[in-house]
Amino acid sequence: MFLLVINVLLLVVGMVMEVNAAKVMLLPVLFPISQELGIDPIHFGVVITVNLCIGLVTPPIGIVLAVASAIGKISIGEGTRGVMPFVLVAFVVLAALTFFPVLSTGLPDLLLGERP
Repeated sequence: MFLLVINVLLLVVGMVMEVNAAKVMLLPVLFPISQELGIDPIHFGVVITVNLCIGLVTPPIGIVLAVASAIGKISIGEGTRGVMPFVLVAFVVLAALTFFPVLSTGLPDLLLGERP
């Protein structure tokens, strides 16, 4: 449940803030809570990063969407129509990462051995 709330929060934050600034502001608060709830740090970091990156291109406020639309000299509406299939796929990937932690922790565990 905690990760679902975090997903929504970070998607909204990602729409209006740059990724690194959002991490600097939110991780000192959210990381200790995730540790208390027993969420793997690698899994939590991947979920946070994917959330914030999706937020950058998610309409209506996505910063990268606005910049790309301006560079391409198209309206934000046209940019939104072009990016929506990719955003929908990104949401599916985010859901898979959220509900199946092995997708983000499997490779580190395989290469480094089981972590404590």
